[in-house]
Amino acid sequence: MMRTSQSDIPARSSGSRFIRFWGWLFVLASSLFLFISILPNVLLFKLYAEGVVDSATFPAHNMLEVVFYSNLRLFAALFTLLNLLWLFGAIGMLRRRDWSRPLLTVVLCFLAVSLLLVLSNFLAFDYEITAWRDPERNERFKAYFPWTLGGGVVLLLGLIYRLNTGKVARELS
Repeated sequence: MMRTSQSDIPARSSGSRFIRFWGWLFVLASSLFLFISILPNVLLFKLYAEGVVDSATFPAHNMLEVVFYSNLRLFAALFTLLNLLWLFGAIGMLRRRDWSRPLLTVVLCFLAVSLLLVLSNFLAFDYEITAWRDPERNERFKAYFPWTLGGGVVLLLGLIYRLNTGKVARELS
């Protein structure tokens, strides 16, 4: 049996920190959201099956809310499917699979469009926010909420750009 020395073994490239960091962050986030999305799917299926809830149960103030609430089970199932795809894409990214980049690009684009829809809905309609009894706190929420959604969209678009250019794209293909 021939023994090899440490110098004969090729050094394994550790890869980019971007892929490791965002891959593990995506695995953690998608696992958490997947776990959280299972209960509403079960609950909605049970409530609709028993006839306790129907499409007219939820109050809607504009067309986007009407579409959302009338297809609530479909959106809950799509959210679970999206999280499952996000988890598969993140695992593929950590394993340096070439299919993970387009999958994550589609998932992140879908998330960015969803945030833009929520942002446009919030800006287009004047909601009376009554989550807190303090009106000053409600005004601060109304002032900062659009910036938070806009920051999320910018972050997602930056990640999409970074996934599809340069070193990361070459490392994943």
